[in-house]
Amino acid sequence: MRLTSFLLLSVFSVTLFTLTLAQMVLSNEPPILISLFAFLFGTMLIALSNEYEDIRIKGPPKGQNGVHFVNMTFAVIIGASVTYLLHNALPLNAVIAAAFVGMVSAVFFKKQATPLYCGAFVGMSCSTFLPTLFCIFIAGIVSACLYQSSRTFLNGYGGKLGAIALVGTFVSSIAMGHPLQQAPLNDWNQGIILIIYAIVASTLTFRLHNYCSVSPVFASSFVSFAGTLLILLFNPSNNDLILLVMMAGTFAGMTSLNRLPSTKYLVLTGLAVGILFMFSQPYFDLAGGKLGLIAFMAVLSTRGMIDLLQSIRSRMPTRSQVKHLLSS
Repeated sequence: MRLTSFLLLSVFSVTLFTLTLAQMVLSNEPPILISLFAFLFGTMLIALSNEYEDIRIKGPPKGQNGVHFVNMTFAVIIGASVTYLLHNALPLNAVIAAAFVGMVSAVFFKKQATPLYCGAFVGMSCSTFLPTLFCIFIAGIVSACLYQSSRTFLNGYGGKLGAIALVGTFVSSIAMGHPLQQAPLNDWNQGIILIIYAIVASTLTFRLHNYCSVSPVFASSFVSFAGTLLILLFNPSNNDLILLVMMAGTFAGMTSLNRLPSTKYLVLTGLAVGILFMFSQPYFDLAGGKLGLIAFMAVLSTRGMIDLLQSIRSRMPTRSQVKHLLSS
């Protein structure tokens, strides 16, 4: 089950990245941009390969307490249901609804905050995609199973919870006969703004989480909630894309220091989030968890680049070795 879960998360990441790259080519984007993202696609594969090796070496984890398993599963389902109701039954947008659930979870239900927030991403699904609470319930169960089986790998990667939620919503939509939606491709008129918001949101969340002793769930949900209120206050119209890419940025910022060891890496990660967000717009539209998958791919790409550079440096001769070679 563990390897199946890893394979699912990997396949969805590779699929969306491939579709995004193809869309960039079809849109006749600058070759340098396409080359950059082809490189990031390669580094994402490096990160996934390294993670697979860790899974293989460590072996299967210890069994999980049955009560704990049930509690975590219910937490995912509850997070999904509450967010869906707030989003579709009340006049709240999906970002505010999920951020509210995340903040309440982080403050009052600390032990269940992570699965509750994972469920919140399932609940962000639009009612035209998963039209009933029963559909959300099924998506929550699928996501909960994947959440439980993936608890020992890919930890510390921002966006992992959303990637799990997307698998759950996608599988449920196919099983229940609700096809995925398609959206028009965004243009570059708003592109720079989207990238800036993604970089700022990811950096703020990362620093809040890693340098202010704040849980990743609270950091992401707080930045999303506060950012949404500020954006709605100063830019009350035409802000849907900004709100979504900002939240995607906060998911990338949930990354731990052992994955991205410095804030400077969040600039590249935020850039990747912004561009992936724009060019992946036609795919998996309105599915809960897509924003998280975008962040997940961006963080994996950055981590893979770090691994690649470290591998190159380890093969290069040291200064003392160079001096010895020159003197001999």
